[in-house]
Amino acid sequence: MKNNIIILFLVMFVFSFSSCTDDFEEMNTNPSAIVVNTNPALYMSELFFRGYTYGDLQTSTNLHHDLYSQYLSNVQSGFNTTPFYIANDSWLSNRWLRYYTIYYKLHLKILETEELSDVNSNAANYSRIYFAWMSANMTDTYGDMPFLTASIGENNQKFDKQETIFSEIFNLLTEAEANLVVRDDKFNPGDYDIIYGDEGDEAPNYWKRFANSLRLRYAMKMVNASPAKARTEAEAAMAKALILDNSQNALLSTDYERAGWGSYGNQRWMIENWGRGAHFVMSKSMEKYFQTEATIADPRQSILFYNVENNPGVWTGKRNGENSFPSVADNYSTLSTDYFTSDKRYELFEAAETYFLLAEAKLRGWNLGENDATVQELYEKGIRASMEFVGVSTDDANAYVAALNGLDVFAGTDREAILEKIINQKWVALFPSGPDGWAEFRRTDYPALYNIVDPDETYVKKNLFIKRCKYPNNEYDANGANMPYESVTAERLDDKVWWDVEDTNNADGTRKQPNNFR
Repeated sequence: MKNNIIILFLVMFVFSFSSCTDDFEEMNTNPSAIVVNTNPALYMSELFFRGYTYGDLQTSTNLHHDLYSQYLSNVQSGFNTTPFYIANDSWLSNRWLRYYTIYYKLHLKILETEELSDVNSNAANYSRIYFAWMSANMTDTYGDMPFLTASIGENNQKFDKQETIFSEIFNLLTEAEANLVVRDDKFNPGDYDIIYGDEGDEAPNYWKRFANSLRLRYAMKMVNASPAKARTEAEAAMAKALILDNSQNALLSTDYERAGWGSYGNQRWMIENWGRGAHFVMSKSMEKYFQTEATIADPRQSILFYNVENNPGVWTGKRNGENSFPSVADNYSTLSTDYFTSDKRYELFEAAETYFLLAEAKLRGWNLGENDATVQELYEKGIRASMEFVGVSTDDANAYVAALNGLDVFAGTDREAILEKIINQKWVALFPSGPDGWAEFRRTDYPALYNIVDPDETYVKKNLFIKRCKYPNNEYDANGANMPYESVTAERLDDKVWWDVEDTNNADGTRKQPNNFR
């Protein structure tokens, strides 16, 4: 119930907070006056649909996280801001505003249905888990943000520290997982659950795995900032059921027709079909790790990306921040629309990530419970799980694993060298999730991504990497006294979020030796 109260106060704050959109007035309603629908399914489906894309995958994710993770590189001359570390306020405001004026409201409505009847509690706990995932993405994007308390009717709102927000996210996940049950008298959202609805009455058990796996993800993310807390949360998660098979993956359906919304399809597919490579292509860093981790090319490369047009067998990426825009298809590899089809589901959590997390946990000497194995075994399981999910044949996966470079490090005692191998493959496996790939790079300083070629230096010092996104300008107008920075012009994007404890580069642009075992 603590989390219900926290979210209630925050939603009441949110409804009083913004006046920036035409549709905000109808949302600016006292939550106590909301007419409660005793069927939470419609609220839940809308939360899911809008939550991943934030209404526009391109401006909120492609033009930020997908570029900062260096999964993709920009080839559109019209996108002359974020690819070069210039903050685009309208794009960033879109993500911020939608989170605070839509998603909290939907989440609250689902929790209200729980108050009416225990029958709806499973749906409320699904919402808690999904909302925890969404909130983690938000705080990982910006850093500190309003989350716990608010004054009704005022814009003057406190920013909570990211460390505090993480603690509340752990509470959400722990409470939800503990209270999910398989029972005939519980409301089953069915098709409105567009992640695990196909699992029928067993859906709560799949959601439990998702909650525990997220808990392990977030625990590992904070390992350099709060190692004792990280271990406690990680070991608690590893003592429970995790996502260990691709049949258990948390995948968000793009078939909006299931809930009567019309068919919008996969936005990655839509963006690419505006013109092959008209906006994004494979990055040079992606090319590097597809082609240098083993003595043979990574077979995922030819599934996820097309070869350079009219040059079979050649896959080429573009350096991020390179301010030139030659003919795309003739020069760079583009996303494969044979793989990213209109009905391709969005990946929220895959079994491959679990195995890489377990490999790192084992490397740190933590208790893995029933999942115990050697670091190398878990590392190889992660690679195989990723390849299976993408569609690589077993024979090709075996050949790639047998050809991996540097496996002798696993027999040694250099934990940084071992971690680098783990994170390099984890980063590849997390593709195309830009938010997760960027977070992994910031957390560990692996993989060794290329420096940005020609970045703007207004918000990020020369030779450094971007570490966070800028708060919207109108937040300074509404909430200036509480902002982490004195003014818009004082804000820095090379400042690290809480769990990112080290700059990746020295001031001269040379790479620091990562230090992940303090």
